[in-house]
This record gives sequence, C-alpha cells and structure tokens, in this order.
Amino acid sequence: MISLVPLIPYGYSGDLRAIRHPCRYESAVMKKHYFRDLFCLVIVFLPLYLLFSGSSRLWDWDETVYAAAAKQMFERGDWIVPIVTERADGSLFYGDKPILTYWGMIVSFHLFGVNEIAARFPSTFFGTLSLLLVYAITRRLFDRRVANGTAYALGTMILYAVESSSVTTDATLTFWTMSALLSYVCGVFPSREQPPSPDGVASDSVSQDSVSQDSVSQDSVSPAFFPQNYACCLLMYFCLGFAFLTKGPVGVVLPMAVIGMFMLVKRLKPLSREEGYQRYGEAVLLVRLFRPFYPVHFLKTLWAMRPVTALVAIGITAVPWYVAVHQATDGVWTQFFFGVHNFGRATAAMEGHAYPLDFYWYYPFSMLAITFPWSIFFVPALLDMIRQLRRGTPFENGYVLAACLVCVYIGVFGFIDTKMPNYVFIGSVGAAMVYAAFLANWADGRALVHPRWIDGALLVILLVALLLGLVLKLFLIPVAVPQGWPLLMIPAVLVYATVRLWCVLYKGKHRRFVRGMHLTAVILIISVLAFGARIVSRQQDYPLLFEQVRRECPEPVFCSFDQFEPSWVFYGGQRIVRYDIKTVEAFLKEHPVDGYIITCKEKYERFLRPVFGNRLRVALEFPYFLKLERVSEEAGSGSHGHIASLSAPDVSHHRPQHKRLSERQAVFEGADQTENGAGSGIKARQAFGFRQRTLVVLRPSLHGEPER
Repeated sequence: MISLVPLIPYGYSGDLRAIRHPCRYESAVMKKHYFRDLFCLVIVFLPLYLLFSGSSRLWDWDETVYAAAAKQMFERGDWIVPIVTERADGSLFYGDKPILTYWGMIVSFHLFGVNEIAARFPSTFFGTLSLLLVYAITRRLFDRRVANGTAYALGTMILYAVESSSVTTDATLTFWTMSALLSYVCGVFPSREQPPSPDGVASDSVSQDSVSQDSVSQDSVSPAFFPQNYACCLLMYFCLGFAFLTKGPVGVVLPMAVIGMFMLVKRLKPLSREEGYQRYGEAVLLVRLFRPFYPVHFLKTLWAMRPVTALVAIGITAVPWYVAVHQATDGVWTQFFFGVHNFGRATAAMEGHAYPLDFYWYYPFSMLAITFPWSIFFVPALLDMIRQLRRGTPFENGYVLAACLVCVYIGVFGFIDTKMPNYVFIGSVGAAMVYAAFLANWADGRALVHPRWIDGALLVILLVALLLGLVLKLFLIPVAVPQGWPLLMIPAVLVYATVRLWCVLYKGKHRRFVRGMHLTAVILIISVLAFGARIVSRQQDYPLLFEQVRRECPEPVFCSFDQFEPSWVFYGGQRIVRYDIKTVEAFLKEHPVDGYIITCKEKYERFLRPVFGNRLRVALEFPYFLKLERVSEEAGSGSHGHIASLSAPDVSHHRPQHKRLSERQAVFEGADQTENGAGSGIKARQAFGFRQRTLVVLRPSLHGEPER
C-alpha cells in the first residue's frame, strides 16, 4: 500500500479511478476546480456590482458624458459619431473617447431600455469578466491559491469596484488589456497544472518549496519570451486593437510597454553580484538599472515582438471606425480626440487635474488609495517579493510581470501633466498579484518578513477608519451631504472588522485571517457601493426637475446659459444647447412660450436679470448636485439649495408626483433649518466658508407676467 501513495493524486476521495488512471483523474479534478473558481467569482461580483448600478443615478461628469452620447446615438440610430449635445454656434460637443464603450451601452439600451442600469451594465459585465481573466493569468504564473486571492483582492479594491459599477471606459479597457495579456502568457508559459507525466512534471499539489525554477516546465518556455504560436500572437494584437477602440493609443502603447519591459528583463543574461562588482565596481547598481535598455538589446526585443504583425492586426480591428468617424465629422472628432485629449492632456493640465505633488509622490500615493483595503500590506508584500526573488522562487515570472504592470503605468503617467488616479487603474492588477502572493506565503509560513508587519497593517486600517469617521462627521456630512449620517456606518464596519481580525490573528489562525480579510473587503464594498452611494445620490434629483417642468409645459425646449452638465441631456431627453449672453436672445425669440433656460442662480442674478428684467421669470430653484462654492464673510449665508416651485402652476391633478417633489424638498430643508431658522447645514457651511450652489430654471414671462 505504501508504494501506491505517490500515485494517489491531489483530490483523491476513495475513487479507484484515481489509482488506475492518475493523469486522467487529476486533469478532471483540476478542470473541475478551475471552472468552480470562475463560477464563484461570477456569482459574487456580478450581483455586487449590479447593486450600485441600480441604487444611484448617474454622476457628473464622466458617467453622464458617456451615457448622454450613447443615448443620443441610440435615438438617432447612429453607430459612428458620439455626439453629446450642440453648442450655440452650431458646433457639436462630441464624446471624448472612441466608440467601443458607446457600442456596449447602445446594445444594453436595446436589451434593457434607457436607464441607469442599462448604461452601467457594460462596465459591470466587462469588470466581472476581467476578474476571470486575471484569475487565469495568475493561475498560469503562480498557483490556484494565489489566483483566487488575486481575483478577490482586485474585485474588492475601492477604485476597481467603483469603475466596474460606473459608466466609464476603464472596465472595458481592462478587459481587452487582460485578454491580450492572457494570450501572451498562454503563448509563452506552459500550464503549471498539466497532468503528471512518467518523468514527474510538477502539479498543483506540489508545494512551492519543493519546486525549483527549472522544474516548472522551464524547457518549454519560449527563450524569446514571446509567443511562438502565431495564433496567440494574432489574438493578442487583435485584443489590443479593441483596446485601441476603447481608449485610443494608451490602450495599445501601455500593454505593449508592459510586455516589452517584461521581455527586456527576462531576455537578459543574468548578472551575478560577484561578476557585477568585478566588471563595473561601484557603478553596478546603475548598470543593473539601465542594462535592459541597451540599444542593441532593446531593438532586438522590439523586433521579437513582431511589430509588423501588430500594425496589421490593430489596423484591421480599429482603423475602419477611425476612418469612418473622421469622414463623418470632417476631421473634427479626430483633431479633438488626438489633439486635445491625448497630446493636450500629456503636455498641459486639463480640467483642473493638476496637483502640486510631482511624479515621485502623486501616483505611488494614488496606487495606495485605489487599492485600499489591500494596500495595508504594501510594505510587507514589497519586502517579501524582493526577498523571494533574491532567494529564488518558482513564481519569479509572476512577480516580474506584476512589477512591470505597476511600474510601467506609474512611470508613464508620471510624465503626463494631467494627473488622475484612474490613469493607473490597470496597474492595480499587478498590485493585487503581489498582495495575494504575500498573503499565501504568510498563511503557509513561507513569508520572509517579520510577523509583526500584519499587526501594523491592521493598525493602518484602524487609523484610516478613524480618520474617515472624523472627515465624515466634521465636514462632508454637515457641509455636502444633508441627512448623510448613516455614512458613519462605513468606518464603523472597518473598526469592527479590524478588532475581529486581530482576535483571529492572535489565535494563530492565519488562513482564517486571510478569509476574514476577503470577507471584510466584500462588506466594505457593499457598504460603499450599495449603501453610501445611494445616500449621496439622493441629492441628485435632475429627473424630478424635468418632470416638474413638463407639468407646466408638456413639450418644453431646454437650453443652458454659461453652464452645462451632461446629465441634463440624459435625463432631459433632448439636446441641451449652451448659450451665452449674446445668443440667448435668439433662443427666447424662437421659443417664446416653450423655452426654458437652466443656469446657476448667481449667473442669473449677475448677467440675465439686469439684461432681461421681467421678461424672464424663475420657474424652479434646485440644489446643484454636490456643488459648493466659497463665499466671503460679507456674503453671509447666501442662498442655499432647496426645491421650490415659484411659478405656482395648477398641479392639483398631479398630486402624487408633487408629493415626491415635496419629500425631496424636506430632505434638504431638514438639514438646513431648525426652529430658530438657522440650520445646522448652513452653519457648518458658513464655518468652512462654503454655501450650496443653486440651479434655476427660467422661462419667458407670459403677457408681461411679473417675476415671482
């Protein structure tokens, strides 16, 4: 019986087929585990992301730009040109991203109707599929435990969960980038989980300690570290072509830079420490840093990536639409996208996204923020990775690829003047790999760091929770989010989870601690997406604005004065042209009865009222969603936002809808008013020097009717 023990594969549970046919049985078990893991990812994260999709309205600016353009295309039956709205001079305001995201929303509108869930569903769908691809990549480079840990860690990172539940291009871009990366990994590295051969190839049941770098089918790894199978190469570049259709050049350049950086590092002949000091002396560290970029080595690696094949495949996939949109817009969209939103963002800060922190600080801190709560393990995970690589690990390829993902995205975008945290969004995949590998090593007692680092990580969670609670209590809730006190449950959940994790840690149950950390991250995301976002979104009642206007005029025509939000186009159901003081007169002459102008109250008081006087009257006042402004002490409390109908139309037959509007009014008035008339919300805003901005809806006075 002892002689049969080595033949019993991992997963044997009394089935004699495992002894008679070990290779076939283990292959079946591995496939069963593989698809079970993928199925669990789908049933956990797809409903999780859908919670946010249906719990809140669209948020300005990015969400509503994409959704408004897709809605306009859907209504026109246009599959080529993404148009958001029209300007007063007749020019068009185009969507600032290529077409693939809009196509996804148009298909979703056909399936589910025009609503928030349909607009967000493509991101939810591609965000969930991306987790499956990340699992497959990580399982090929590491093992099953690390693959599961990476997928769950990535799916519960703050920014990834938000982007997968929002109308943005990042989830779609991540899907096509990970598809290309999976094609590359499958074309270069053999599966670690092939059934054992008579020669004894390592399987999933073999521990990391017993597997050397040479034993993991290293002979079958391509010496060029690039797919020699032409089908894998073509598939990789076709996926990058779809990434080019999603976000433009960055969808191709950065993934190829990641793969190229990995190849530059791995194709080098190893340089030992003794040899390095003997040949280069004290300059050995500088030589190690720049060796991958030696011109000959760099050009050889570039040619090994088959650039001609890349140009052909990407061109076949993406160029037809770019040519079509160029012809349809007479080159305006092409110049707008490549000139303004690519070259312009790279050379100058746009849309207020310029920060005082330079390259060395902004994106490293951003990466810590967007990968929370898993970034609490940043220091021990980094130390463990460095020491594992120095000692020698069978997971070297995985560690190097993860490092390339993080460093390339941080490095490239660090030189871009316009800085936003979501620019390094895909780099969080590499961070998730490192965090998951560290926790797997620590749970098995293989981590090369001091155990007290885990205590420090939990202390970080506790400090973040306390800081978040203070910010919510003292600033965000009283100033920006009336009736938002339930948001304090988010830091409360973090504090409770930290205490529980500490109890598990001191009992020495490391694997249970890791499972508890995954559960904590899932609960945190549920709190943020389905609970916190819903509370904040209650203040975004633009649909009620348009509903109230349509009670006065069944077929109104809207425009905006010196102010524009894409959500007005989406919820207003029509193009909303932005006018200035010179052109608004023409709009009033063209629409003397059914014309409505949306603008800020201060702009109405400053510009329109002195010019038009009683020719315009205020039909509605409305709070400007999450818009505050600084005021001087002389300004006093100023005007604060609440919903009030000043035109007093006859709405006796619309009482159910009017009741909804009154309920919304009570939310804002309840936060801003007390028995003494000076509300806690107003006092808090005054203390910080802010006041709520207010939108007004104007319409022409009928027969000289005075303003109310």
